[in-house]
Amino acid sequence: MANDGLLNALASGIRQVVSQASSGYGANQLTLPGIGISSQFDGALSLNQTTLANAFQQNPEGATQLLADTGQKLSNLVTANTGPTSQLQFTTNSLEQVVQNIQNRKSVLQDYSAQTYFGLPTQYSLFTYMFSNSNAVGALSRYSQVSKL
Repeated sequence: MANDGLLNALASGIRQVVSQASSGYGANQLTLPGIGISSQFDGALSLNQTTLANAFQQNPEGATQLLADTGQKLSNLVTANTGPTSQLQFTTNSLEQVVQNIQNRKSVLQDYSAQTYFGLPTQYSLFTYMFSNSNAVGALSRYSQVSKL
């Protein structure tokens, strides 16, 4: 999955939202690391409960707003990447069509194989008919050329 573009874009977007999350301005500005939520090297989030509790004691509205804004941004990111107009949905629909086409072809080949195996007359396409009767068509065209003489 390391080469999956959608997963890479989603992971990058999550990292960006988490690293840029802030609320308030100046002395009242809060960031996730400032309230005890930090991102580890492997992408995991860690929580310092003491720092988080202190942030809620000192500025409960700001801490609440920061978490609400970050949650909304993450929700929007996930919806944009997995919703009905996303690349994921487009790719899913395309793959479903390919699978349906393969199933249709498989069914036609199974029918053709069964008819051939049991010696039943098969339904040829016009293309198959033309090639199977190419000698007759050639003879007919030679006859029509000779008959004009």
